[in-house]
Amino acid sequence: AASDKVLGLTQGYVPVRIIGRGSFGTATLVRDKDGGFCVLKAVDISSLAREQREEAVAEASVLASLKHPYIVRYREGFIEGGSLAIVTDFAEGGDLHQRIESVRQKRLLFPQSQVLRWLTQATLGLKYLHGRHIIHRDLKSQNLFLSGEGQLRIGDFGICKVLKSDGGGAGTPAGPIGSLCEGRTVGTPLYFSPEVVGQAVYSFASDMWALGCVLHQLALLRMPFEAKSLPVLVAKILQGVPKELQLPRAFSADLQALCSDLLAQEPAR
Repeated sequence: AASDKVLGLTQGYVPVRIIGRGSFGTATLVRDKDGGFCVLKAVDISSLAREQREEAVAEASVLASLKHPYIVRYREGFIEGGSLAIVTDFAEGGDLHQRIESVRQKRLLFPQSQVLRWLTQATLGLKYLHGRHIIHRDLKSQNLFLSGEGQLRIGDFGICKVLKSDGGGAGTPAGPIGSLCEGRTVGTPLYFSPEVVGQAVYSFASDMWALGCVLHQLALLRMPFEAKSLPVLVAKILQGVPKELQLPRAFSADLQALCSDLLAQEPAR
């Protein structure tokens, strides 16, 4: 596939190793002209119509303009060999999912101070995105990266949506549950909000629900909704979390209330 080719050589990037591979293409750790590490993600756009290719490049340009301390810095984007290449900073601290799994395997808990720090950083990053009319649409612990100093950065905007205007947070079509079960709905099902699985739309509120899922993960080291099949997962999400959501005693009542609010059924969350 075009996305498996080594890209960026003409721009001065030297490949080190592949660090991710998926339906989007390939993510490669590379060195830049100054010898520093960064990540080059190659997305195969050769099969897209011209209008779709132009839209992909336009959205990459918008993302490259984002400058915020809690968002992974996008360096540049270019087209080469039928692929759209996007270059970002490298997160030396890995991602939040890896950190959560490490703590879970040790049967420990994150201190509340650390949970609040990461939650605050993610919230400020989301506030910046939403202020620029951008819905992430795939916020999850795997897409929350950590710097070498442990600062959180929101990243992986592969399926984000840049809205033409605020539109009251109306968002973009999510597709019916049939589309979800057939894999045509974007995002990660474990983090889907009720309005996404309920045949409604993605919106800023959908990102906030996903943030609630991340908070639940940080506090309880597990997702709020889990199931062995997609239909059962959808049913659980639509049923909602128990009103008596209990976080460990080490966490404050205020943090527990915030988690419940973020996982409220109504999009007004």
